[in-house]
Amino acid sequence: MNIVDRASLSFKRKTIKQVLDRLYRDPDFKIFLSWLMAEAGITKPRFSLDSNEILWNESKRHLVMSILNLLARDSSDAFIEELERTHNE
Repeated sequence: MNIVDRASLSFKRKTIKQVLDRLYRDPDFKIFLSWLMAEAGITKPRFSLDSNEILWNESKRHLVMSILNLLARDSSDAFIEELERTHNE
């Protein structure tokens, strides 16, 4: 990957992070994100012996973790706890 590609990727990532930061201010987005985390098994992992199911579960988890990493605040644990509290309210 050349420097132009890296700069473009960095710009896209920064833009997505800015969009997610704006969305995070909306209480409905927090509810949605909590639901998405539960669906992806972030807080309650799902186990399977089926390799296809393992791949599917990890793919969902990876997608949501990518979103959480972009939104990361002081620590991912505190962030997940905040989202869980929002989900349980």
